[in-house]
Amino acid sequence: MSRILAAICVCGVAPGLVFAQTSFLVPDINGDKIVRYNTAGQPIDHMVGAGISPLDGPNSILLNHDGTMLVSSRAGDSILKYNVMTGQYLGAWVAAGVGGLNGPSGMTYGPDGHLYVASYESDQVLKFNGATGALISVFVGAGSGGLNGPDSVAFGPDGNLYVASSLSDQILRYNGSTGAFMGVFVPAGSGGLNAPVFLYFRPDGSLVVSSLDSDSVLRYNGTTGAFISALIPTGSGGLDQPWGIAVSDSGDLYVSGSSARVFRYNSEGLFLGVFITSGSGGLSRPAHIIFHDSCPSDFDENETVDILDFLGFIDAFSIGC
Repeated sequence: MSRILAAICVCGVAPGLVFAQTSFLVPDINGDKIVRYNTAGQPIDHMVGAGISPLDGPNSILLNHDGTMLVSSRAGDSILKYNVMTGQYLGAWVAAGVGGLNGPSGMTYGPDGHLYVASYESDQVLKFNGATGALISVFVGAGSGGLNGPDSVAFGPDGNLYVASSLSDQILRYNGSTGAFMGVFVPAGSGGLNAPVFLYFRPDGSLVVSSLDSDSVLRYNGTTGAFISALIPTGSGGLDQPWGIAVSDSGDLYVSGSSARVFRYNSEGLFLGVFITSGSGGLSRPAHIIFHDSCPSDFDENETVDILDFLGFIDAFSIGC
């Protein structure tokens, strides 16, 4: 029995004996905090509390394999680093203003392992060393191809970089190796596109975009950019100004809205309900949301491994015996 107890009291040890838990991390861009929720949409805590670190206008979160996370501090013009389990502040990964960084919004790691950051106010995409945070280059120059208010970046299946140009209502494509402009991938107004904020590619290769000012989530051909459908039609379930999108393992979509709520839809866009109710956990304006697999030993999802988790393991282990 003591060996089992030792196995479940250390995160990541003997994962075959326990069940992985997932939490839901929501940067509150107006509240300068990151709120953590369980899989039922109930608040756990303020993982990063307001005023505890230099976090100012958190916009997006990027998880690392070393147990840390990067957060774009949009009003602070910096990228900050935290312990992903405890929320402990670990310092500025990219200091304020480095390389002209101004209003960092969406971030992604490229195929080369480096960090690409949309600099909203300077109309650029900057490239930083993925291991050190040091500036490598201005990957996409100011206004290249008409870039205006870049809000989200993603590498496509073709290895090229796609950028949501929110103020020009377009999705732009750039060479994934050089940053050279390759053309307008989705033109303004296609399918009702108006102020694209977040984009990602589905496993089937199609491109999904949150359209802030049309209150919808749109889907496009990932090869040609042609409009396919409104994956989530205008205002479905009360959706208002969709911002970030997180996709569960089952394919469900969780979409943040300006009404301080997070909405849930199935993979085909059918409304399943409000996942996080207005103001829950002190949330004021959710931005780019993300799932996080927490410690597999944390059965009750309170972010602490203790005797209650051990009892939960014993209960689960005894089912059917």
